[in-house]
Amino acid sequence: MAALCGVMALAAALRGWGVLSGELVWHPDEIFMAVYPLNMLSGDLNPHSFSYPGFHYSLLAGIYGLQFLLQSATGTAPALLEWVATRQVWAPEAARDTARWVSVAYSLATVFATGRSIANLSSNTNVGALMLEYDGGGH
Repeated sequence: MAALCGVMALAAALRGWGVLSGELVWHPDEIFMAVYPLNMLSGDLNPHSFSYPGFHYSLLAGIYGLQFLLQSATGTAPALLEWVATRQVWAPEAARDTARWVSVAYSLATVFATGRSIANLSSNTNVGALMLEYDGGGH
């Protein structure tokens, strides 16, 4: 488990460094991660694009909606459609950064799931024996 924690810390540092390392440039695909989920907040839950998994768009739309609700609770948010338009046209960086942090969370979840799978497989003696046989008896 300590090894998995170390790998998770390294993965978090490497993925977080990319987001936190100063002024970032837009990757050509990132605009879709900002615009399509924001479009879903207008009431049409169909992203009309399936280049990426639909869950990714839906999760981002939910997070963007939560951001709008939190800003509304403080009394500083405009109407929903105005809020969406602001993030699509005049200030898309906030939506981009949110999408990047969601990607970091997906990456860390993948590292954790892979580490747990490896731990489960390595504790199974039948799998270990099969690996030794495949390796030619360990020679």
